[in-house]
Amino acid sequence: MSVTCPNCGRVNRPGARYCASCQTPLTTVAAPLQPGQLLDGGTYRVVRPLGKGGMGAVWLVAQTKAFDRLAVVKEVIDYFDPADAAARQKADQRFEAEARTLGDLKHPGVPDLYAFFSEGGHNYLVMEYIEGPDLRKGLTREDSATGQLIAGGPTPAQQVLHYTTEICKVLEYLAGRRPPVIHNDIKPGNIIIDEHSGRAVLVDFGTAKTRYLRAAGQPDRDKDSLYGTVGYAAPELYRGQSEPRSDVYSLAATAYHLLTDDDPRDHPFKYPQLPRLPQALASILRAALAEEIDERLTAAQFRQRLEGY
Repeated sequence: MSVTCPNCGRVNRPGARYCASCQTPLTTVAAPLQPGQLLDGGTYRVVRPLGKGGMGAVWLVAQTKAFDRLAVVKEVIDYFDPADAAARQKADQRFEAEARTLGDLKHPGVPDLYAFFSEGGHNYLVMEYIEGPDLRKGLTREDSATGQLIAGGPTPAQQVLHYTTEICKVLEYLAGRRPPVIHNDIKPGNIIIDEHSGRAVLVDFGTAKTRYLRAAGQPDRDKDSLYGTVGYAAPELYRGQSEPRSDVYSLAATAYHLLTDDDPRDHPFKYPQLPRLPQALASILRAALAEEIDERLTAAQFRQRLEGY
């Protein structure tokens, strides 16, 4: 019998262990959580879903032992053969180690990690809930509920430059950690403008290293997968490689999208509207979008050039 991926909906061949489109393990994905459902022995109560992707779904939850303070619970999918007990044990150890690494991050542009837990064979992170719109808000986009196209337009350049330099500072902090922490999925939807502080906050952490323990075969450059979001993902991510400048590429692709309202997912690795931007700004973005890592700007260099502009 064919197997339908619960994450992206693709119908896969009988016996498939991984989705051919998004590489989600077909035997280990948790059933969608339901509003009111309790997690971790009643510590969290599900309020509503916030989104989903190749690395797992995200829910808004109330912390029942902290006066129902809101938080975010993210399912973190690790990629291993579910029939291999040793691989599962290593994946659990890796998840705990990475959760501890995220728990050590302290930066105003990074949500706090409150806790982590495992339940029903699945791993979850509990993170600070950042209230405010993400940077998709003003762009032309598809309504997730209706599928209808919502008309938008470019974001004012001054705002884009301000938010981009703020996220550069986050990337500088992450690159300075030992070992460096790499986000691997920067895009407009993962940058929230905190309605209380006005600061740009990089969200949806917890996918840095498990993303590259890939299933058999090569990623499809035309589909979102465990390798990041097509259109924003740096070329090396498709080779299973990642370093701090991989995030710089994704941030530059995000800035391009915001400045032009031209969605890079429609033409990966091509940025046809760059010539329409001021020449000096386009030159900075090209340097941050260099395909070769050694030729690409670091986060500090990207920030400094934008500040100079």
